[in-house]
Amino acid sequence: MPLWRRHPAGRGAQRLLLTGGSQGTSVPAVRLWSAMRTHPCATELDTPESTLAYRTLDAGRESCARRTLEAHAELVALWHRALTLHYHTAYGTFTGFSTMAFTGDPVDRATLNAWHARHALLGTAGRTSKLAMDAALTGYYSEAAALTRHVTEAWAQAAYLRVLPTEGLRWYRTTEGFLQAPPSPKTVMAKLRRVKVDRGAIDLAASLFEQTHKGAHPSREFLGQVRGRQEGPQRVLTYVPVFDDDYSRAVLEWGALAMLLALSEYAHVEPQPQEWHDEWADIEQGIKAQVRDG
Repeated sequence: MPLWRRHPAGRGAQRLLLTGGSQGTSVPAVRLWSAMRTHPCATELDTPESTLAYRTLDAGRESCARRTLEAHAELVALWHRALTLHYHTAYGTFTGFSTMAFTGDPVDRATLNAWHARHALLGTAGRTSKLAMDAALTGYYSEAAALTRHVTEAWAQAAYLRVLPTEGLRWYRTTEGFLQAPPSPKTVMAKLRRVKVDRGAIDLAASLFEQTHKGAHPSREFLGQVRGRQEGPQRVLTYVPVFDDDYSRAVLEWGALAMLLALSEYAHVEPQPQEWHDEWADIEQGIKAQVRDG
């Protein structure tokens, strides 16, 4: 039984199980409530004139998510498992700590700074992955690609600091301000290739950078998500999210793989027990079986 089923939500929390796919896989999914209903400024904003665009864009989310789950339930379920394993790793479920604990020499300030930065980068990856999943489920495909690129960059920077911990201060503000900016993704990847660390992970990250670049920036590949129907000589743009199987499949694969990548780095931040490695390997096998090119 996967770990995400062993750790139910806290008391009073609600979890919605949506069923879809040819095998009827049950997928835990967030309820797609409109943010407008609980927004603290709802009273001031709740006028048809001021909220038209938001409400229009929000209207198609549930329908789009339903179709996504029907088409790709197994892949969504695997992404959920990866994200939940990430959550439990960050909060020390497997190691017995309430949070992850630095086990090195506290006098070694450079390594300690790098460790904190790595932990923060991987935490950011988990938060961003959740938003990427929301976007992928609800038809915001270009946006999902951009968020997945963010997750991939977080892994790359965390791995960079693993091999070059002395550069940890580049991620912190000192009394003199920021001393030096963190290296660019291109520089990070070049360094990781030179030191020959985690060749498989580096190749996966390079592939994700290449693929998500098309969505993270305006591109012809993703213009199709707003190209609507043709009416005579004119084309009507699709402003609201509309399910597209090809886009959906692509961003779900990228998002799940990026979460898998971020998870792999946690084993280098702090040693994990065999139970963790077994779950990670099972998720990896499942995701790679779902990816179209293997």
